[in-house]
Amino acid sequence: MTDFKGVYANLPTPFDDGGDSLDLRRTDILIDFLLERGIHGMGCLLSSGEYPYLNESERNEFTRRVVERVAGRVPVIVGVSALTTRDAKALAREAEKAGADAAMVMPIQYWPMKTHEVIDHFKSISDATSLPLGIYDNPRLGAAPFTVDMYATLMSTANVRLSKDSSTVLMKIPHVREACGNGISILHGNHMEMLPAYLLGAPGVCNAIASVLPDICLELYELSVIQRNWEEARRRFEEVLPVFRFFEEHSLARCVKEASEMMGRPLGPQRRPLTGLGTEDRQALASILRRFGYLD
Repeated sequence: MTDFKGVYANLPTPFDDGGDSLDLRRTDILIDFLLERGIHGMGCLLSSGEYPYLNESERNEFTRRVVERVAGRVPVIVGVSALTTRDAKALAREAEKAGADAAMVMPIQYWPMKTHEVIDHFKSISDATSLPLGIYDNPRLGAAPFTVDMYATLMSTANVRLSKDSSTVLMKIPHVREACGNGISILHGNHMEMLPAYLLGAPGVCNAIASVLPDICLELYELSVIQRNWEEARRRFEEVLPVFRFFEEHSLARCVKEASEMMGRPLGPQRRPLTGLGTEDRQALASILRRFGYLD
């Protein structure tokens, strides 16, 4: 079974210049860049991948292309989140058929979901695929929340083997580790919290900023998890904190696409009704990237 650890890039979904169609050539360029930089894994069709703005056919096409281009060199986690269990099951089957290594599930809710409904949702998806499932714990996006007890239940009943923890509750990491042992690999989802997440036992991260600034994310992982050089890791994190904070405060998904284009790897716009950064914010992003050496 795949050992999910290290730095996973949460891929944005590249579009053509009009935002109307997937741009698979831009997808290939992005994947090749990340593999060349030494990224440990990739996640696609997660929140910064704009998956709610893609139809089912586009999601399956993008999954196939990512898995095909990666070609087994690193693990690929595919988001199969959907409003209905039926649709999530169908997406999970297609992800397995494409050759993904895991399926990540965020229980989207319009009416608030009860705990037993979340558990049944995962069980049904697990019954539909042999892929290990991931808990996408991100209540800030309106998804159903998870307790530590739910983690333990899902590990034992629904083939859950990993999570993307974007809950902002850092102490959930040691509590889940205590309840689940090594049965669940926690990939922390918030780039602003990666150092304390490592310190508390997360074996890796899965975030969007690694898709545009992989080198610093890989360096922080090496210093923290491999070398256990926490003082140097803290120093390097504080050096890039203004960049990380800008992405956090000015819409992570927008900043990733804008920054990638500034750095010579255009990913197209966000799909309407979303739009990119305004002129002033775009100029501010270029300025901060230039100040920290990410732009010539």
